[in-house]
Parts: sequence; structure tokens; C-alpha cells
Amino acid sequence: MEKIIPEKLKIGDEIRIVAPSRSLKVLKEDIIEISTEKLEKNGFKVSFSKNVMKYQSENFKCASIEDRVKDLHEAFLDKNVKAIITAIGGHNVNQLLDYIDYDLIKNNPKIICGFSDITALLNSIYAKTGMITYLGIQFFSLGMKYGAEYSIEYFLKMCMNDEVNIKPSKEWSNDKWMKNQEERNFIKNEGMKVLNPGIAKGKIIGGNLCTLNLLQGTEYMPELEDSILFIEDDGETGKYFNKEFDRNLQSLLHSAKGKKIRGLVIGRAENISEMNYDKWKEIIETKKELKNIPIVIDADFGHTTPIFTFPIGGTAEMNIDDEIKIKIRDRWQNYKNLIYYFLSFNIYNIKKGVLIEKISEKIMKKGLKNSTFFYAMSLAASWAWGTSLVVGMETVQTKGLIPFLIWAIANSLAIPLFGFIAYRIPNLEKVVNSKIVMIFTTIVSIFCLWIQLNAIYQYLCNLEFMTELIAKIISISIMLIMTVALYKDGLIKSIFLDNPLWSLCYVLLFVLMIFGFAGNVERYNIVGYTDKSQISWALNSCLILFSGPIMCIQNWQMAEKLKKENKMKAHYLAGGLFAIYMALVGVLANFKFNGIMNVILILIVLCVALSTADAAIVGIQKIAKKKWGTVISLLAIASWNWVIPMGVMGLWTTMGNMRKYVATICIIVAVAMYFIQKKNKGNSNKINEKENDKISETV
Repeated sequence: MEKIIPEKLKIGDEIRIVAPSRSLKVLKEDIIEISTEKLEKNGFKVSFSKNVMKYQSENFKCASIEDRVKDLHEAFLDKNVKAIITAIGGHNVNQLLDYIDYDLIKNNPKIICGFSDITALLNSIYAKTGMITYLGIQFFSLGMKYGAEYSIEYFLKMCMNDEVNIKPSKEWSNDKWMKNQEERNFIKNEGMKVLNPGIAKGKIIGGNLCTLNLLQGTEYMPELEDSILFIEDDGETGKYFNKEFDRNLQSLLHSAKGKKIRGLVIGRAENISEMNYDKWKEIIETKKELKNIPIVIDADFGHTTPIFTFPIGGTAEMNIDDEIKIKIRDRWQNYKNLIYYFLSFNIYNIKKGVLIEKISEKIMKKGLKNSTFFYAMSLAASWAWGTSLVVGMETVQTKGLIPFLIWAIANSLAIPLFGFIAYRIPNLEKVVNSKIVMIFTTIVSIFCLWIQLNAIYQYLCNLEFMTELIAKIISISIMLIMTVALYKDGLIKSIFLDNPLWSLCYVLLFVLMIFGFAGNVERYNIVGYTDKSQISWALNSCLILFSGPIMCIQNWQMAEKLKKENKMKAHYLAGGLFAIYMALVGVLANFKFNGIMNVILILIVLCVALSTADAAIVGIQKIAKKKWGTVISLLAIASWNWVIPMGVMGLWTTMGNMRKYVATICIIVAVAMYFIQKKNKGNSNKINEKENDKISETV
């Protein structure tokens, strides 16, 4: 079903108030006045449906089904009305679902917003028409004298813009404000809390949990596959809230029928529910369907105030790591989004009808289904460094074929060896993540940035028309753009950026080979090796190379994202991909490049250097947090000019020699810790055995 996105609100637009659940008559006149005034002050016209004040049923406090449906249809048909806001919640909006003309709504799309009982209406409209609906403010919630600013702000942000970054409110409340507007109890907001870290992207489905569950098994239930659930529930069940929420959530997950839920955002529970972090954690830990997906609690939506507005059927991106970042959107329409998604390798989100969208969508679907391959590509690309091309070709040309083969084989085995060792040496990850080692890995990452800059600079200078100053400016500019681009969604953007860069690298290497063999290109006279010192150099390089992945933070980051059973597959595959790259480098080292070949070579260096630099930047961000990590990366780039004289080989050798000693120490410490722990455990068992013997003797 094609997604339909209603036209955005503009100042001066008319907003219609309808009551598909309880009547507006249940509200005090002053609340209605305040709500109307707030919408008008923000530049909107306010109108009311004909039956919005009807009160036919004492039990449900609402108008008849016919009147409520009629008001809804008229609001969608009225060309002057640009948005619909529901009056208040209730318990019986699902009475309307069989009587609604969904084709009428589909042909007259516009914003409709509400929450609580309105969940059933919003999700059914999306399921039946593909039109995005909005779960957020209701008319009554605007009637607060105090504390409604955040709710209004996020309603306007979502309904007037395409993309919103969710930030927590400064304070929240769960008091009886409709009874007493003056004596309010506001609580400082500690923000969302993480139950599971992770990164996810998917369509938004959700609202009030118990109401959403009423749609199960009907034609009005949206598809849950690849969704990020935004769910909350009211506190009507009191102290039994946790039990009721647990079974309602489990029921919803059962209805998914094994289809992948990508993330979960839980709205703040009311005070009467007596929920806390441990109770939420207990619920989540019993759900096998929610393992290894990002989950946060205490988000600003639900039956406390204030609340943000989000689009049902829209897209959410969760980046839950050191910081909690949730981005929601419903459409794309400007160049910034296109650039961002190109950098993220998510260009399939460009408006429908574009050929590249369809191609990219297929690639991404395959990538998401085969995350092992995507991670393997990223591992290989991040490991390449600008030095692998520079050093590889120079090694063949100056040291000989045998030293190159030793060096190339060690390079190709480094990542698989890391995968093999890292997960079999207890405590190694713990040692690497210690503060003192993290300081060193930051230094390694800074050297990495310098080396990539030197590699780009060196090959730019090989161009006849290029001056050293221009080469420096281009090198620094490229790296600055990369650093800024990675500030948001660093790790996932790095992984997806690595894939097209590394793919392009292979293509360009094959193009160079065609030029080399088909053209009249002068060749080097390659020898086996010159002397024993070159073999010694190659063997020392092996130690430097084997230590490299251990000191690369992104390798550990990616290992966390991969499923346990796929970790080794990804590392072995990465080694194979890198071996192909090494073979191509070895072949190309035979040719003396000139003209167009030098230009292509620079493009390859750029692909290799950038796919490594992004890993270094993301690693620094991980260690020093986003802001300070970005600052450190920028300072490293700014100071690069001072280390240019060291050259690529000088920088690589200096960094590599330090790295191999630190990595060796880390392994030794990790192994020692293992044996100490084993010994202590053995002693503890012996003590317990003696105590048990004494008890037995006493008995």
C-alpha cells in the first residue's frame, strides 16, 4: 500500500475539532476557551464539528455512532479544514470503525491527531488507507494554563516540518489539573532511560497499548513487521499496571507472528501505576521477541503531561548508545535530507518514482537481511588504511615480492585472527576498555587520521597540475566534511558509508588493471626480495598488523552489533574481501602510472582513506563522547601539518610499534586475570567443600 502523507500545516490554516470518542461537553468552559485561544495565538483558525457537544449516552458520554462518523467525514471533506484534532479520549471509538468511509479519507488526506482511545481510530485509518496519522495532543490537553508549552511545541514541529529530533521535556506532571489549574505539581524530568542499547530504523506503530490490542485479528490492525513500537498505557489498573502491561505487550508481540520488531519506545507511566526501572526491566527480559533491539522507557507521551506528537506510519530512527537519540519523520522534501541519506547509504528514501530509489531499496533490503556481509565490508574497509595501498605498492617495487606476500597475508589474516582471539580470551575486551588503554587507542586513532591525510596528500601531489598548498587544502577539507557528517549517527553511518566506498574501490582497481594490461604502460622490474633485512621488516610488520584490530575501537563496536553466531562469519568474510584487495594491489604495483591512471589511483586512495578515517572518528567519539570526540578529531586534523614531514611510512611505523607493545600487554593482562580468577574460584570451591564436610560430620 502506497504511503499517503497529508499536507503540512501553515499559519492561517483552519483546524477542526471533532469528538469521535467522548463529547466536548464533558469539559469545563474555561478549558475549551483556553484551548481555543492557544491555537488561535499560534496563528490558526478553530472550528467545531456540528455534534462535538452532543451527549447522547450517559454511560459513554458521547454522541451517537452516526453523528460521530458524520462529523469525521465532513471534516475530511471540508476543503477549508487542513487538520483535525480530537476533543478527548474515552472508551468506545472502535464503535466507528465499520462505519467509516476509508476511501473518502484516502481521497481527502489531512492531518488528524489525538491519543488514548483515539489510538484505534488513528491506526485503523493508517491500516486501511496508508495515510499517516498523528498521535499527540488532544484539544482538551491544550486547556492547561501551565505546562502545555512542550506539547504545543512538538505538535507544531511535527505537523509543520518533516523531521523532528525528540528531546525530553524539562519537567512533567501527573496531577489532576482539570480540577485545579492553580495548584500544579511539576516534577523534574530525568529523561528517557535505556533498557537495551542499539540502533534501529523502522516505521512507527503504536499508541495506547490496551486500545491498540483491540484491533488484533481485524482488518484495522496495521502490519507490525519492521516497526518501531511507540506504546503507553494509562494507570486505571493501579498497582496491577505492570502485570496488565506485561500480558498486553506479550499479546501484541504474539500477533506479530515472528515478524521483526526493530525497536521499542515506552511512554511514561502514571504515578498510580508505581512503575520503576526494575519493573520495566523484568517485563522486557521475559520477551524473547525484544532481545537485541533498542528499548527506552519514560518517553514524553501517554497519560502524563507534556507529550510529543509522532506520526503513525512515519519513520523513527533510534540511536541508543552513550546518548539517547530518537528522530521521527514522515517525508522528505529538501536537499539536506538527500545529502544526509546519501552519506548514510539510505538513498532509497528519496521520493518514489526515481529509478535509483528502486535499485537502492533492493540493495538495502539485502543488506539488512544479510547484515553479516554489510559488517564484513565495513570491517575490511575500515582496516584498509591509506597505507595499505601506498605501502603495498612501494613494498613490491622497493623490497620485492616475497616481503610483500608476507605483509599482504598478515594483513588479510589480521581481522579473522582478531575475531578468533577477541572472543576466546576472557577479559580482553574489559582490559581494552580500561581508561588507560582507551587513552592510548585515542592516540592511535589520531595517528590514523594523520596517516589518511598524508596518504591523500601524497597522491594529490603526484598530479602534475597540483600544488602542495592546494593538495593540503583539499585533504583537510575532505576530512573536515567527514568529521561533521559523522557527528550524528556515527557508527551506523560509518558502516553504511563504508559499503559503497569499498565497492567503488574494487571497481576502480579493476579499471586500473584494464588500463595497465590493455594500454602501453611501462612496468617495474619486480624481484623476489633484496636481502634478509626486508624479510625482517615484513615479519615485524606482521606483529604490528596483528595488533591493529585489537586497538581499533570500531572493531569492538561492530562486534557488539553482530549476532553471536555471525561474529566469526563476518570476520572471516572480511579477511577474504581484504585478501582480494591485497591481490589487486600486488598486481597493480607492476605498472608505472601516468595520466588518467593517476587520477583513478587518487580516487581509490580517497575511498580507502575515508573508509578508514570514519572508523577512527567514530572510535574517538565512542571514547570521548560525541561532542568532545568531534573536537579531538578536528584538533587532530588541524595539527596534521606539523607531522607531514614524517611521511606515511614514518607515521605508520611509529604508531605501529607502539600499538604492538600495548596490544601484547593487554593480552598478557587479560590471560593473567583469567588464571587469577580461575584460581580464586577454585579456592572458593575448596572452602565450600570443607564447610559442607563439617556440616555432614555434625549431622
